[in-house]
Amino acid sequence: MPKDNKLKTILLIGSGPIIIGQACEFDYSGSQALRSLREDGIKTILINSNPATIMTDPSMADHVYLLPLNTKSIVEILKKHPVNLKRIEEGKDPANSVWFWSPGNKPEMETLEDQYGVTGGVISAVDLIYGIGKYAGMKAIKVPGSTGLYDTNYEGKAKAAVDALKEVDLVYLHIEASDEAGHEGDEILKTKTIEYLDERVVKYIMAETAKMDEDVAIALLPDHPTPCEIRTHTHDAVPFLIYNPELEGDTVKEYNEESVKEGYFGLVHGNEFVKALLRIE
Repeated sequence: MPKDNKLKTILLIGSGPIIIGQACEFDYSGSQALRSLREDGIKTILINSNPATIMTDPSMADHVYLLPLNTKSIVEILKKHPVNLKRIEEGKDPANSVWFWSPGNKPEMETLEDQYGVTGGVISAVDLIYGIGKYAGMKAIKVPGSTGLYDTNYEGKAKAAVDALKEVDLVYLHIEASDEAGHEGDEILKTKTIEYLDERVVKYIMAETAKMDEDVAIALLPDHPTPCEIRTHTHDAVPFLIYNPELEGDTVKEYNEESVKEGYFGLVHGNEFVKALLRIE
């Protein structure tokens, strides 16, 4: 693997308390990693709650912390870190947490085409969405100006979605803006992002797909609720709307969490939504 010159400091988490005969290989490999990194001119920070390992020798790393491997320890270390002290002097917010996102294991997934007989494309500003799309066999479509925030390129994404329908059967257009506004707890901004979605995305897609030779079904839904009140995700059911010009609609005239409960589809589970969109029995 080629050296990444952008890396200046690396944090290594130690093996923690052990019993006789346990975790010895990790201690050996960890100590070798620390030595190799220092030889490459990279600063190393070690957090290890087990003092009975060679890694905790002060000569092994630039900074060694013998602390429990928990959130409180991380916060205390960050509070005194030179980078944070400098940020505080400059009037900037200090980093106060570390988020470890494990790469996990490669999932076994059938592609969209294998499972439902349709090809697909995905448009987003979020790498996670592109990753899921890749496993589903969907074409990743990148749009300049996609920020994942309220200032994202709404028009560019809408046009890219319409253009993609000339090449694939189904396009998943993901817009993150309202979710981020929910995390901020900003009701005014969240309302504005929903208005942007309606005026700058849905309106354009409805108008352009109406001109196409084939009828185009359109679905609208959030991937999860993010209420401004609690500023995080919940596991509640989400409202969805499916428009198909070939079919007559139900009697629901408004789109919100309560009104859709009276809709034709009711509460669906698992892949029932996709089957309803694709009209698969």
